[in-house]
Parts: sequence; C-alpha cells; structure tokens
Amino acid sequence: MSDAYNALYDEMYDAGLCKKCQGKGCKTCNQTGELLNLRNADLRGSDLRGADLIGVDLSGASLSGSDLEGADLTRANLSRANLSKADLSSANLGGADLRGANLSSANLRWADLFGANLDGANLRRANLTGADLFGANLDGANLEGANLDDPYQFRCSRAYVNWKNRISRNAPQKDSK
Repeated sequence: MSDAYNALYDEMYDAGLCKKCQGKGCKTCNQTGELLNLRNADLRGSDLRGADLIGVDLSGASLSGSDLEGADLTRANLSRANLSKADLSSANLGGADLRGANLSSANLRWADLFGANLDGANLRRANLTGADLFGANLDGANLEGANLDDPYQFRCSRAYVNWKNRISRNAPQKDSK
C-alpha cells in the first residue's frame, strides 16, 4: 500500500470512520460509515469465524469461548475484553489494542499479533504456537504456562513479562533488563 493510502487510512481511523467502505456505509460498519461500537457487549460463545471486525470497538466485551478463527480484528479495540478460551487461531490482530485483555487458555495458534498492544494482558495457558508477535508490546503480560515454540516470536517489547512456567523449547529464560 502507498504512503498516501496509509495516511488516509490512519486519518479515517482517527475520525472513527470505517476503512472498508471509506465512510460510505457497508456491512462491517452496519451501513453507517462509522466504526462499529460493541463496547461491553456480551458475545460469549459466538460464532464469528472469518468475521470482518476491522477497527471495531470491543473494549470490555465478553467473548469468552467464542470462535473467532480467521477473523480480521486489525486495529480493533479489545482492551479489557474477556477472550478466555476463545479460538483466535489464524486471526489477524495486527495493531489491535489488547491492553488488560483476558486471553487465558485462548487458542492464538498462527494468529497475527504484529504490532499489537498486549500491555498487562493475561495470556496464561494460551496457545501461541506459530503466532507472529513481531513488534508487539508485551510489557506486564502474563505468559505463565503459555505455549510458545518459535524464537522469532520474541522480537517484541517484553520488559516486564511473566515467563514463569511457560511451555517453550526456544524462548529466553529471563529478560536481560
């Protein structure tokens, strides 16, 4: 994508406009042209496989046990959301805000978390096998018992990560900071 397109995309996001339809109205934004707001929604156990949820506000939402396999949650706001035991395998969470989110026992196998903010997130017993964590912020995240298998997953900010009892063959034992 061009720099001009990315600048327009960022400007639309900041203005709260849907990027898919460029503010004209589509299924993703419920025909309003504005980002879908599902703050604090109760979506436990929902089938959202492959859903287009780009930029959607799901902050504080309960998605425990939901199926989000292959969903596009690029730049979605999932801060403080409950995603425990959710299936997020192969989901795109690039640039998503997951600060303080509960992802305990979630399946994030092959998920794209490129540049995601996981500051203070609970990833206890989460399956992160093959997940892309490049550029992700994991400060204060709890990865106790998480399944991590790839040394390249650790090209991220991890100053205060709880690595205790994680399941990994190649992960660093302790951060050097």
